[in-house]
Amino acid sequence: MSIALPAVILFLLLTGCSALPLFDASETTLTTLGPQAWIDAPVSGQTLHLSSAPFEVVVHGNAASGVTGVELSVNGQVLAKTNPPNGSEPFTYIVFDWTPPAPGTYQLSARAQAGELYGSPAQVEVIVVVEDSGEAPSFPLSPTLAVESEHAGCQYTALVNLFCRSGPGRIYPDLDDFVANQIAPVVGILADQSHVQVLGPNFGAACFVPLGADFGQLSGDCNDLPMVTAPPPPTFTPSPTPEPLATSTPRPTSTPVPPQCSDRADNDGDGRTDLADRECRDADDNDEANR
Repeated sequence: MSIALPAVILFLLLTGCSALPLFDASETTLTTLGPQAWIDAPVSGQTLHLSSAPFEVVVHGNAASGVTGVELSVNGQVLAKTNPPNGSEPFTYIVFDWTPPAPGTYQLSARAQAGELYGSPAQVEVIVVVEDSGEAPSFPLSPTLAVESEHAGCQYTALVNLFCRSGPGRIYPDLDDFVANQIAPVVGILADQSHVQVLGPNFGAACFVPLGADFGQLSGDCNDLPMVTAPPPPTFTPSPTPEPLATSTPRPTSTPVPPQCSDRADNDGDGRTDLADRECRDADDNDEANR
């Protein structure tokens, strides 16, 4: 009997200690940078000839926590949703095939997803017409491809590894990247000549890179480069938090108070706690002062 008593005491002490609740850090993660999407092609206001369908809708997505999906809608109806081919990464590039059912004006809308969070949609409006002659139309589905052939004489060479961004500065998302000595065709130049717009070496999207001895230099016929303007700085609008479903509020549960002889406290101030105090008969004794 005396041999089993310590084991019983240890069991009572362990079961008398309530387990601390687990903390799920994922429930408190805050998204400080919402997902973004933009449509590179077709451009807003472009006229498309129905005889040339299907058309390529080129969409880029960006999110600091990684893009998990890109959704394309036409006139408010979801046309397609796809996951990035390279997994959940901060930047992704998706090409959708779209065939309009008839001539008319269409609004294309794209938005990026990061986990459960959707970003604000990017929108362009295009006009689809019926070809009125037997001659095939000549127009670029992607505006960057037409620019490349027009200004192929001027090239940008990166002197260091750097990002190619949607605008001139770190506040703009990166669309592509360079490694040292990588070359890309130049589209245009800012009026202050601090940045040039090039066609990214990996994805072909128009993006900005800095000029200077520490970043990159121009070569070739660059005398007649067109002036380009910087896009407005990006604004990040988080998606509204969905309303929680109505649920019944659980009743609070009370935590049982252990007896004085098993609460790990010196209740009578004699310098001894729990069963080390001679006044305690056993672990269930609730009076540490009197036997």
